[in-house]
This record gives sequence, C-alpha cells and structure tokens, in this order.
Amino acid sequence: MVSTGKFHTSNYLALIGVPSLPPCTSAFDPGYDPITLKGHLEQSHHLISILKISMACWLVAEESATRSKIAAAKSFGVPTVTGGTPFEIAVAQGQLAAYLDLCADVGVTRVEAGEGFTEMPLGARSVVNMARERGLEVQFELGKKHDGAFRMDLIDALIAQGQCWLDAGAVELIVEARESAKGVGLFDEHGDLNGAFADRFADAFGLERVTYEAPNKPSQFALINHLGPPRAPLQYQAGGAAACRDLSARAAFRRIRRAQLAADGSRAGLRLMPGTVIIDCFPESAVRYRDGHAVVAIDVVRATTTAITAVAMGRRCFVVPTVDAAFALATKLNHPLLVGEQRGVMPAGFDINNSPAALFARDDLHRPAVLLSSSGTRLCCEAQACAAAYLACLRNYASLAHHLAGRFANIAVIGAGTKGEFREEDQMCCAWVADILVDLGYRPDGRATQDIIEKWRGATPQDWVHGKSAAYLRRSGQLDDLEFILDHVDDLDALFALRDGEVIVESAAPHVAARVKERADAI
Repeated sequence: MVSTGKFHTSNYLALIGVPSLPPCTSAFDPGYDPITLKGHLEQSHHLISILKISMACWLVAEESATRSKIAAAKSFGVPTVTGGTPFEIAVAQGQLAAYLDLCADVGVTRVEAGEGFTEMPLGARSVVNMARERGLEVQFELGKKHDGAFRMDLIDALIAQGQCWLDAGAVELIVEARESAKGVGLFDEHGDLNGAFADRFADAFGLERVTYEAPNKPSQFALINHLGPPRAPLQYQAGGAAACRDLSARAAFRRIRRAQLAADGSRAGLRLMPGTVIIDCFPESAVRYRDGHAVVAIDVVRATTTAITAVAMGRRCFVVPTVDAAFALATKLNHPLLVGEQRGVMPAGFDINNSPAALFARDDLHRPAVLLSSSGTRLCCEAQACAAAYLACLRNYASLAHHLAGRFANIAVIGAGTKGEFREEDQMCCAWVADILVDLGYRPDGRATQDIIEKWRGATPQDWVHGKSAAYLRRSGQLDDLEFILDHVDDLDALFALRDGEVIVESAAPHVAARVKERADAI
C-alpha cells in the first residue's frame, strides 16, 4: 500500500475510543544535552504543560547549551521554569535580584520558589513582585525536603501557605516528593500514596493550580489512578531514569486508563460516552427536557440540601409542590414530619422550616419528612416527568456526576432559582456538576452552559457567601444553615433519585448505604 498521508494516529485513537487530553505533565529535564532534549520536545511537546530546567545543573552547564534548550522549548510552544534549589541559594546569598535578572535574560517563563532546604525570609508578595518586574511568573513548592511524609497537623499549614502565595500572585503550587516518592510529601516510607492528603490539596486549590511531583512509575500511576486520568497534573522527575524519554508512555497510560474506565466501569462514575450537558434554571424549565434528558434538580439553599441530608441519615423524604399537597400526603403517612417554607415563612401546621441543620439535629428518624419549598421542591416535582430525575447539592455534586456519566446521553442540570434569579450557589453547583461531565466526555450544549462552567471553574465553596441567598440566611437569623452547607461539601458518595415523589438512594458508597439500611431496619 502506498502512503497517502490520509491516515493519522490521532484519528485512529479517536476511532478506538481513546480520548484526547490537554497537556497536563510538567516534564523535568535533569540535565540532558540539547540534542536529546530537542528530540524529546519534537516527539512529546503536545503533552507537556511546562518544562522544568533541571535542578541547579543549568547554572554550571555551558550557558549556550542552556539557552539553546530554552529556545527549543519556546519554538515548540512549551513554557519553561527553573527549579527551586537555585532560588533558595539566591535568597540565602542575598542575590535574589541578580538571580531573577539572569532567569529573565536566559528566557525562562517562570521561576520556582520554595523553602525545601531553607527558611524563607522574604514575603510572598515581595518575591512575586520582583519576578513580575522582570516579566517572570512564579510557582511555589509546598513541603520540606527532609521532614518526611506529610502529617495531618501539617496539611492545614501547607494549605494556608499555598493560599498565601496564590493570593500574592503565584500561578501554581507544586507538592513536594523529591526523587524517591518514599517517606516524603504525600508518600509514606513504603511509597504508598496518601490519597486523602492529595484530595485536600485538590479541594483547596483546584487541580488547575496544583501539580503533584511524581518522580517514578509507581508514584505516577498511583496519582493518575487516584485523581483520574483526565485531571491528574503531574511533575515527572528524573531520579536516575529518563523522565523525558518516558513521557509518551505515561501520557499513553492516562489515555488508555481513561478508555478502560469507560469500557469496564472499574471505577464507578468514570464511564465516558459522547453526549451533552446543559445548564438551565427555574422549575418551569424542566418541561423542555422531558424527551431524552435525565434532569438534575439543584437548590443548594436549601431544598435539595435538606432532602439529601434527610435521606443520607436514613429518614424517608417526600417532596411536594404546594401546601395543600403536603397536608394531603401527610394523611397517608405514619406520623410525618412537615418540613418547609413558602416565601421564607414556615406554613401554619408545619413542624420545622426548610432547614438542613435543624433536620440534621433531630433523632426522630422514624418520621418521614414531607418537604416543601418556594422553588426547589417545585423543580423536583416538575423534573419527575422527565426520563429520570436526580437531586444534587454541594454535598454530593461530584459523586452524582460520576454516577450519571455514561448512563444517559443527555443531561440537564437545573438550578431552582429564587425570585426570578439564578442564584450564585445554584450556578456554582450546576457548573461543578457540568464541568465534571465535560471532563468525562460530555459536550456543553450551548454557549451559555460553557460560560457558566468557566465562570465557576476553580471557585471555592465560600465564593457564594456574599450573594443574596447567604445574605438572607444571615438577615433571618438562620446562620446554622449557612454554616451547615459550607461545612458539608463533597462529603457524600451517593446518587439520590426521585421515585413517585420520594427521594431515594439509588446507589451509594458502602458507609452511606449501611447507614440508610440501619435506619430502615430500626424503623
């Protein structure tokens, strides 16, 4: 067969279901010669988010070789960053200004700051400003080189330190692992990953702003398996192995691993399928999605948070659209608990307000809740007419997205809205659900959906607390609910569905399922 140039590896990979991923690897040049590095860039530049220029090797190498490597990276569109050790030396020697002048002159994009060996006498903002004056970005490395694996009591301090550098203008944070990934950072003395600590950094900063050092194959595979292949930002070091030479193999593992997850469902929720996700608002919008969509109803303040909290505790919960419907249903249930509000006021004859905190504090779990709210339960009731209806709030947004991915071709994520407004907390939760689905292969249905996803990508749960819903909770003396919502984010691994007006657990992590069964058996 004569080569025609019509067939390409990228087309073949798409054909067999291997998805394309953006560059998410920070490759580490341990001091390769320029020819080797240029060859690697030619082969793998499309996989590299940034290239770290060795440790301090570039300072003692022939300068023309260093400049040649930086120029080669620039020609392939790959940014460059210097390692943290020469930064610490410069600070210790009182020559930071001269060091930054040199970095800018040789053409690197960014410098890495840190205090792995030393203590930092300079403020974060001072360092970032000095770099900016020379056209340089700054990233900061978290963790000491010789203090061993991270401890629980250290994580909060590292997160606070990282936030300080981000607030000062640093563009990225690096989590230390040295050359061994054993007894340092996220890895214990056996090289086993502490996934909970990795999640703490991801939750605090977002995976767009944190990169995990992974110096060897076990650490690389562990992080990719834990964080998920689409969004595991890794920095590969040499450690005696050809890190650059191994990059294509590691990138292939990401893509093949993601395709395997789609095929065999070995990690619940990461099942990829071509489909669409759309974000909408208000109860009356649900009618648009009755044909061919699964609908996710979201009312963070407070209906879906209340309903999900009730069921997660083991209490039965029914949603109703009106006061009359609540009382009618109550006559059919054994000693029900009437929960709700209309326009912010608890209706006469109801037991408690629409309050997740108040419901969480009660121990009468044998009493089924009949839940009513101004807009959230109306949305839930409208959603039941669609192909499938689910509830989400900040407690289960991630779990829901992973559980739904691959089960439905088209998913509509709808915020309840309040007084004709798409409130900030509902926008955020809708965007976070949709963003995960997009990561898992779904396509945003329309520019408006894409805009909302981008608006809230990288936001923190606290970013809605200056909005009208939070102001209402403060003004009305319902701070317990505000604190409850902020204290319970992504803490439930369960899928909550609507069946004949009742919120049920359709699938759940063992501890959630066990809690629900235990309560049901007791009742």
